Amino acid sequence: MNGILYCPVEKIRQSFRNVLSTLTTRIEAGDAVNFLLELLSSKFSMISEYSCLQFFGLFNDIVDIFFKNASE
Repeated sequence: MNGILYCPVEKIRQSFRNVLSTLTTRIEAGDAVNFLLELLSSKFSMISEYSCLQFFGLFNDIVDIFFKNASE
């Protein structure tokens, strides 16, 4: 979470989003996707203090993967 939410450098936050999104698309286990969704959603209360464009982009990517896996 430090890299995607707390880092002041946008390029670094974008890199973290890209890496985590790519890893999530390669994960077969639903438990890992559920874990990431829970981890990201637990940070909603503090996102107003930080730049969160990449955070929400990653959250959307993982939600898409979650529902794609659920429909298969």
